[in-house]
Amino acid sequence: MRLTFADGDDIELKANRLREACKCAHCTRARIDGVFPEQFDDIKIGQFSFMGGYAINIAFSDGHARGIYPWAFLVGLSDARIDIQD
Repeated sequence: MRLTFADGDDIELKANRLREACKCAHCTRARIDGVFPEQFDDIKIGQFSFMGGYAINIAFSDGHARGIYPWAFLVGLSDARIDIQD
């Protein structure tokens, strides 16, 4: 996934990185219980939707669509050094 911000800065994140980083309650519980998969090699992004002006929700090819990914969190997952303004 490639995101381009209004000022022209952009980041690129692979689907597996996004899926592995999901912070929803289901994934958090799976991590606590030790049953969260270590990797998602063949995962793809099915679709995404905007959550107000602060985040996106991503639906993945494994059927998971619970995570909300704020812009600053997405930037943090990348190697980019972008300052996100509210």
